Amino acid sequence: RSFDEIKNADLLINVVTREDDGSKKTQKKDTIIVFNKIDLVAPSENLTDIVPVSALLGDGISSLKNVIKEKLISKNTSGSDVVLTTRRQEIAITDCKNSLSASLKHLNEDAPELEIVAFELRESINYIDALMGKTTVDDILNKVFSSFCVGK
Repeated sequence: RSFDEIKNADLLINVVTREDDGSKKTQKKDTIIVFNKIDLVAPSENLTDIVPVSALLGDGISSLKNVIKEKLISKNTSGSDVVLTTRRQEIAITDCKNSLSASLKHLNEDAPELEIVAFELRESINYIDALMGKTTVDDILNKVFSSFCVGK
């Protein structure tokens, strides 16, 4: 299971010490190698792409945080900037985009009806609220009762 997680990880942090025999090497491209226990033995000056730290004393931790931040930011900007994890999020983003497009369309008319533009803008805000998890009582009631079959 650990190897599956390694394959799916966005970033690996390989912590090594002087005692390591190199068996923990990983072939994953996005790996940060951390040399720990610099309080016991100073790492050689020839450490490229290795972050020296002392977990005991906290030395080098801020550098490690910066390296992690830089790696993750560069990874996120290289591809898609947005990741939607649920169908609900996808629907909320699509509906928001449609409302914003409709408001722009109405706004660009020769004699725009500002009430319609305001309505569409309000709808887009509601979709963003839904995306952020903000719900109203009406939303909850509509969701609950939309799945009921009222009849016979």
